[in-house]
Amino acid sequence: LGDALDEASDRLVAKYGDYLKCDIVQMAHHGFNGAKKEVYELADPSIVLWPTADYRFDENTKRPSNNFLLNDSNVKEHYISGHGTVTLELS
Repeated sequence: LGDALDEASDRLVAKYGDYLKCDIVQMAHHGFNGAKKEVYELADPSIVLWPTADYRFDENTKRPSNNFLLNDSNVKEHYISGHGTVTLELS
């Protein structure tokens, strides 16, 4: 999602809708002021990649998109770049 903000979110939802479904998503704009919650609802990932430092992650957990992914979604695993390197085994 890169640095997608509101306008990009609206365009993605309008153009792709349910086709946004994916297994893994990387948070837009490092998890702060990025894509709208609706993008992540449609993506419905089981894994989220957070390209951010620990302290930035902690500061932004209450943002609507982040709160949704952390508390109200089907996400099973969160990987925060500030926690170090991980390897994802893909099947």
